Amino acid sequence: MYEADQADRKWETPPTEEQWEGVSRRDEERRDRVLEIVRAGDLKAADDYYHAAMVLQHGKGSEDIMISHILATVAGFKGHDGGRWLSAASLDRYLHRTEAPQRLGTQYIRVEPEDPWSMGEYADWLPDSIRAEYGVPPLADQAAYAEKLNSR
Repeated sequence: MYEADQADRKWETPPTEEQWEGVSRRDEERRDRVLEIVRAGDLKAADDYYHAAMVLQHGKGSEDIMISHILATVAGFKGHDGGRWLSAASLDRYLHRTEAPQRLGTQYIRVEPEDPWSMGEYADWLPDSIRAEYGVPPLADQAAYAEKLNSR
């Protein structure tokens, strides 16, 4: 499911609305199956938690993203380096979805396809040393990445 989730997000050109509808439908199917696995207690290894968290991060509602955050955090506790980053990303995505400012700086957004990319509302008072613990780039690198996105 994880591989299918990631494959649905590899585009050479921006996807059409119709293509996104197909991705959303498949995301929902994967989400339902992952939640069954989580409820059954079948996640064991750090990779299991990480893969389940990544699938749920692409869910529709804030509850899916909060569960993703919990699972990613467990993956990080179990030693998965990507789990630490995904824990930060799912927290920022949850905050964005609930209309609160992100804290670590993992989310780049734009309202309309022609709008420039930005960090959105961002409470950036945390030091870069905390971001580093999550595997998140420093603020200066985040700003440079947003510029790079807008120069394409």
